[in-house]
Amino acid sequence: MSARKLEWKKIKRDDGESTPLLITPLIDIMFLLLIFFVMNTSFNKLSPIDINMPESQAPAESVQKKLTLILKENNAIVFQDRNYSLNELYEALTSTNDKTGEVIIAGDERISYAFLVAVMDEAGRAGFSNITLLTESD
Repeated sequence: MSARKLEWKKIKRDDGESTPLLITPLIDIMFLLLIFFVMNTSFNKLSPIDINMPESQAPAESVQKKLTLILKENNAIVFQDRNYSLNELYEALTSTNDKTGEVIIAGDERISYAFLVAVMDEAGRAGFSNITLLTESD
């Protein structure tokens, strides 16, 4: 077997006619990337939630039959006519016989947002996935 000899060939530049730059495929790729990013991007706009409830014709008994948590300004929670702390709330919610997954939270307007979120987390951890915030109507 004879070894093949590698040779370097010099490429000569043709100064005659230059090759045109094809920009159409580049534009097509840019449009495809733009469409991809627009379709896969979610635009979430954080806006304040208007918590003024509309007036309802439903009877008051329907609210009374659901589990209601009342949040006080001093970070106390009233549930089934007893005061609970945030640490005791999980056990109180899991000991109820109501397994509908619905709870209503009524709170004083001066409670902290962090306390409200902590109560909602505890309710979610106890298995309540439908949480309603109760407000007064004008």
